[in-house]
Amino acid sequence: MQSPQHKPTAEEVLAIIVDEHRHGSAVDPEADPDAKLGFETTIAEWRDACDLLAWRKLGLALNKSWEITLSVEEWRNLLEPAEIRTLRGVCEAISSKATISHISDIGFFGCVSPEGRAMRAIRSQLIKLGVPRSEIRKSTQITPILDAYGSSFLTPFIRMAPGALPKIAHIGWVHHTLLMTAGGSLFIGGVLAVFQVSLGTWLICLAILSMLLLAIPHRLFRGCIVLPGIQTLADLAIHLGKSL
Repeated sequence: MQSPQHKPTAEEVLAIIVDEHRHGSAVDPEADPDAKLGFETTIAEWRDACDLLAWRKLGLALNKSWEITLSVEEWRNLLEPAEIRTLRGVCEAISSKATISHISDIGFFGCVSPEGRAMRAIRSQLIKLGVPRSEIRKSTQITPILDAYGSSFLTPFIRMAPGALPKIAHIGWVHHTLLMTAGGSLFIGGVLAVFQVSLGTWLICLAILSMLLLAIPHRLFRGCIVLPGIQTLADLAIHLGKSL
């Protein structure tokens, strides 16, 4: 049971890029949440706004993300020079090659309600990710799914209905405390170490310890991603259904 697909327009691709920036800026401290992206946004401005890679790695990442096969030379022409090339060229190139899923006109048992159609798309994506059918219910909590599958689960719905979902948020006071401790201790410790103050060495050790704890793949240390106001798959279906 696969969701139907279509070739997106350049306008659809732009809407998806804008929404991916909206969500990405919530979890990437280097991204600019206030940036406004449009067709005339230069590649340099886009990369700064979204904290993106240099052109070669960015092109490869876009190939993988959109499941297309533009050559390195094609990406060079689209992304360089970054101060001149714009998102219009990128969106048009992606729209000419990519296909994206959309929500079917028919849900379970012929149901045509927006929520029913959205729930069918959600179920299809979860099955594709390997979730047992018996675990896919309207009451299924969404946070463990986001923990387990992250963008692999969320990205298809951003592309099906850009702008429909609330901006993702990262929660976890331990994670944020460790992050601030690591950054602050490393900076202050480095300054003190230059002046050979013994406290500087201890602060650098504290920073290293904080970073080691952040690397532990446990929810306590890394926090979790949530969609505010969405607790279950039924809630997700309602939000997606409103876009239909």
